[in-house]
Amino acid sequence: MRSRSHPFVDGGPGPAVAMGKGRGEPPQRRWLLAALALSAAAMACGGVPPSATAPPDTPTPAPTATPSPWLLIGEGTPAEIREAARAWAEAVGIEARVAAIVEQPARPPEGLWGVVATEAEIAPRLAIWSALALIVAEPEAIAAGPRTTTLGPRLRFDQAGFLAGVAAGLATKSHGVGYVASSQVDGEAYLSGFEEGVRYACPKCRLERMTGLSQIPFGVDVVGLPPEAVLPDDPPAADGPWLVLLAGPTAEGWQAAMAARLTVVPEALVEAALQGLWDGETGLEMALAVETGALQVEINPQAISPGRERLLRQAEQALADGMLVVGGGDG
Repeated sequence: MRSRSHPFVDGGPGPAVAMGKGRGEPPQRRWLLAALALSAAAMACGGVPPSATAPPDTPTPAPTATPSPWLLIGEGTPAEIREAARAWAEAVGIEARVAAIVEQPARPPEGLWGVVATEAEIAPRLAIWSALALIVAEPEAIAAGPRTTTLGPRLRFDQAGFLAGVAAGLATKSHGVGYVASSQVDGEAYLSGFEEGVRYACPKCRLERMTGLSQIPFGVDVVGLPPEAVLPDDPPAADGPWLVLLAGPTAEGWQAAMAARLTVVPEALVEAALQGLWDGETGLEMALAVETGALQVEINPQAISPGRERLLRQAEQALADGMLVVGGGDG
C-alpha cells in the first residue's frame, strides 16, 4: 500500500490552501491596508492625515494709517486772507497751520494738502509743490494752473471807475464833477468807466478835467481821483470838495473827505478758491471784480443819502449779475 505523499515534500498533488483575509495575506499588504484605514478614520473625524502638516498661521498686517490732510498758510499772507483760509479749513474739518514757507522742508510735509501764500513766499517752492493745491495772493508772474488758483492780478478798472463815477454823480449838489487824469494805462479804463458812471447817475452833470487838487474849478464839489493817486500828508480843507477814489485805507484826516471809496478785497475770493480745488476743479485766475465780490464800494452817508445809495447798490448789483455792461473795456 502506497503512503500518502506530502505535497510540499515531493511536489505531488494535494489540497489547495485558501488565501483568505488575515493570516493568509502577505505582510506588506496588511501594513498598507492598516495605514489607509487610519488615514480614512482621521479624515472622517476632521483631523489631518499623520503624514500631512498644517500650514502655519500667517499674521494679518496692520493697516497703514493715512495722514489727515491739512492746510499751510504762509505767515507773510495778509491777515484778512489768513483769517478767510482758517475759516474755510474749520468749515471743512481740516487743520490749518500758519508758518513761514521758507522753514518748511523742500519736499511737501506728510499730509499737506494745500498752501495759501503770497507769490513772494511760494515762488521758491513752486516747482516742487506744484502738485499741491496752491492759492497765490498778490500774484505777478505766477499764472493759474491745474492745481493753482491766483487771487488776481486782473483788476476790473472799468467797473471800479464806473462805480466811482456813479458815486460822484450821486454826491454832487452843484452838478459839477471834476476828475484828475491818469498817466497809466490802467487809468484809461478807470477814467472811461468813471465818465460813463457820472452820466449814468447824473445826466445833467458836467465833467471838468483837472491836474490835481491844488486848484478846484468853479462849481465843482466832487472830484474823482485816479487809481495811482497819493493823497497829501496835510489834511484837506474843511470847505474842499468830496473825493471819490480807488484805494486802500487812507489817513484819518482824509476819511471825512471821502464821498465813496472803491476797495479791493481779495480775501472775498479765498473760500471759493479753496473749495474749488478741494472739489477737484481746475485752478483759475480769479478776477478782482464786482461779480466775484472782490471789488466793493464804501460810501459816506454824509455825502450820499440812503435813498441815493440805493441807486448805487442797484448799479453794483446789475454789474454783478451781468445786466449792466461797462463800455470801457475790462481793465
